[in-house]
Amino acid sequence: MVVRRSAWRFASVLSAAVGLASQATPETANFITITGTVTDVTTGRPVVGAEINVKYSGQTVGSATSERDGVYHVPFTLPTARPPGAFVTVSASSPRHDPKGWPVQLQTNSPLATQDIELFPLGLSACVTKDHAFIVGHFPSPANRNVSELSKRVADSLHFALRTELQKQSTLKLQRPPSFPSCEAANPSEVRLGAAFAKALGAHAFITGEIAENAPQFLMTIYVSDAYELFSEPELGKDIPINLDRPSEARMPGQTHVAILAALAAGLKEKDDCSNALTVIQIIEQLIGSVPNYLEPLQKECRARVPHAGLVRTNQ
Repeated sequence: MVVRRSAWRFASVLSAAVGLASQATPETANFITITGTVTDVTTGRPVVGAEINVKYSGQTVGSATSERDGVYHVPFTLPTARPPGAFVTVSASSPRHDPKGWPVQLQTNSPLATQDIELFPLGLSACVTKDHAFIVGHFPSPANRNVSELSKRVADSLHFALRTELQKQSTLKLQRPPSFPSCEAANPSEVRLGAAFAKALGAHAFITGEIAENAPQFLMTIYVSDAYELFSEPELGKDIPINLDRPSEARMPGQTHVAILAALAAGLKEKDDCSNALTVIQIIEQLIGSVPNYLEPLQKECRARVPHAGLVRTNQ
C-alpha cells in the first residue's frame, strides 16, 4: 500500500511537472522538482522523517520531509535568468543521522531532477577513512565494569599484533602501513552488518566484538567482516584471554590474523597492487600452512597479472 501511494504521488508530481514544462515559455520555465530516496548507508533501509532543504545561491528555495518509504519531493522555483547548468545544494538531516549536502546540477529546460541520499548514522561520518584501514567498532564493557576507551585498546592490540607479523616479511612494500582507527559510533545492531560498515567507511574490514567475564579472567570475542565479500559470514575469533588493564598484551588467534590479512590482500588487489597482495597471501600461508579456499581465486588472478611475484617462500 505504501509503495502504491508513493508511486501515485510521484506520478502526480511528474504529471504536474511535465504539464508545466509543456506550457512554459523561456520567461516562465522556472518551476522545478527534485525527488529521490533517503536511505541509511549502513543498512540500506529508508530514513523516515529526514528534513530535506534545497538552496540556490545560499538561499533556501524549497524544503520537504522524507516519507515512510524514504521518498521525498521538493518543488521550488528559480529565477528565469539563471545560467545554463546551474547548481543547487540538496541537504538532508535526521535526528539519528549526520547531516550531509550534495551539489545537484539542473538540466536546462527540464522541470525534474533526481538525487538519492545516503546518510551515515549519527557520529559515523567522522570515521570515514582511506588507505589501509581496519575500523574497530564499539566493544561494550563487560558487566559491572566500566573500561574507558575499550575499542581503542582493542585497536592498539590488533595494530601491534599485525605489525609484528608484517615485519617478518621484508618484501612487503607499502606506502603506508595498515592502521586500526577506533570508532565508538560504529555500533551495528547486528553482527552481519559489519561488511556494510566496512564498505561505507572505506575500510578493508570492520571489527567488532564483546568481552565477557570468566573468572578469574575476561574472554574476548572478535568478529571480522571484510568489504570485498571474501567471507560469507564474519570471521570469528573466540575465547581470547584478555587483561582489561593491559589489553594490548592480548594474543590474537591465527584466524583473526588471517581474516585481517585476507582483507588487506583483497584491498591491495582492488588497487592493482597484486605484487604486495601476493606477499600478504604468502604471510598467511606461513601462518597457517596453506592458503584459505576463499583466497585462491584472488591468488590465481594476481599470479596471472604478476607472474614472478610472491612465488618464493622465505623460511621464518
